[in-house]
Amino acid sequence: MSTAPCVLPPDEAAGYIKAYFECVHPLYPFLDRREFERKAALPNLIEVLAEQPAFSALYHAVLAIGCQNIADVSFDPGVGRSWQIFRVSLAILPRILTHPDSEPDLQAVTAMAIFGMNIPGMQVDELFIEAVRKAARIGCHRVIKRRGLDPVSCYKTFWVIYILERMLCFVFGLSPLLSDYDIGCPLPETPESNVDGVNFFLIAVRCGRIMSKAYQTLFSVSATMKTTEQYFAAIDAIKSDLSRWNYSIPAKFRPGMPFHSGNGWETLSFLRIHYMYHALNISLCRLELHVGVDQSTQRMNDTRKQLMNTARTVLDLTTFIELKPSTPMWIMCAIPASAMLILFDFVIHNPTHIETDTNLKLLDTAAGFFGRLQYATGGSFPSMIMSGFAHIASDYVRRSRAANGSSVAASATARSSGTPGNQPIAPQLTASMPPSIPNFAASTGNVNLNGLPPKESAPSLDVYSSSGPLFYPIEEGDYTMNDDLFAGFNFANFFEPVIPEF
Repeated sequence: MSTAPCVLPPDEAAGYIKAYFECVHPLYPFLDRREFERKAALPNLIEVLAEQPAFSALYHAVLAIGCQNIADVSFDPGVGRSWQIFRVSLAILPRILTHPDSEPDLQAVTAMAIFGMNIPGMQVDELFIEAVRKAARIGCHRVIKRRGLDPVSCYKTFWVIYILERMLCFVFGLSPLLSDYDIGCPLPETPESNVDGVNFFLIAVRCGRIMSKAYQTLFSVSATMKTTEQYFAAIDAIKSDLSRWNYSIPAKFRPGMPFHSGNGWETLSFLRIHYMYHALNISLCRLELHVGVDQSTQRMNDTRKQLMNTARTVLDLTTFIELKPSTPMWIMCAIPASAMLILFDFVIHNPTHIETDTNLKLLDTAAGFFGRLQYATGGSFPSMIMSGFAHIASDYVRRSRAANGSSVAASATARSSGTPGNQPIAPQLTASMPPSIPNFAASTGNVNLNGLPPKESAPSLDVYSSSGPLFYPIEEGDYTMNDDLFAGFNFANFFEPVIPEF
């Protein structure tokens, strides 16, 4: 790879820069637009880029991100106009990482980390970790007293990195590198992130803080030492924080309320806070079901309903996701895929429940979404794999209901003929089921790595109790420490991507 600047026609470069500041900058407001545009318009720009590697990496990353938003339609890593530009930043990266830490270096790595959040950039999706390390070495997370640094600019860059790290670490099951108790820098004003007087950058930062607290108290290694009562108390505390955060948002934009799309970057900003809220809710519900696996209480029933309704909402929101290369992968893939697998579990284990028909419709919605995603990517991103779950679930429910109806009819015939002792026989979710009906006792969304069956046994398919409590499969409560205990779901790993050669 060459570090030589990518020479673009002035109008093309200006268009990409404008697209970046109009479409992306309000979501991640860490650059001074006036200063950046002034420097990018210098008549000796090529010489400046050659003399200042950090600015060159930042400049080309901004161009690449802007190109993704308005010109590039390729989802393939290493392919397309945006990657042609981004290669320059990637070539300069080793020099930036080994160079003495500075504010331009930090801004360059931050811009590159933003590029790595989408499908074309999934091979560099962990660049946000390098940004966190560099921010910590510079000391941006504390009151800056170091000469040569612009405090406001450093603080803005740090809080953008904070959001990136908290979101991606929570979604991918990684440990945050920087502890909240060690953060002591102010959050500067970011008026460019306002919509109707509401600052969505500040809202995202606050939700990131709750995610960090949830990881520390519920999902860290030390949290596994809690008793069931302590777990429930900690879960209730996080739910209370999340509820207060949610109600601090105006009803028009509040997660859980009807979604209102906006113009340009606004819709993605709204989706970001909605999906952050729902991702945390899903994690809390699943943990609560694991912790209370031995309990049959109203709390567990309510948690199952909340988990199902949250997954439904996530899939319902997919209609607002714009299928383009610049959309973050955790919004476009990871959260919808998790919600789809959750509803798949509910359908398979509750085929005669009154809620199953609605869940099947939403699985069809998800199948359509992932089908459109594969079409948009030209088949390079095989998301149609996820669409198959809807067909499997629908076919299984149809066969289960048919078998259950036959059992009920046979029982009724036996009773009418006076044969004693015959009761309706419902098919069970076990290995004894006919080969034509798949066995989903431990479905794809809840695979037990130790080969153990779920601790709860699946209920019988009784058509006379189809509106009763929902069943959700929970694995055996084995909390032995291993590499998979806290592993999250990185959608990139699902398809085993190959790092392209440059």
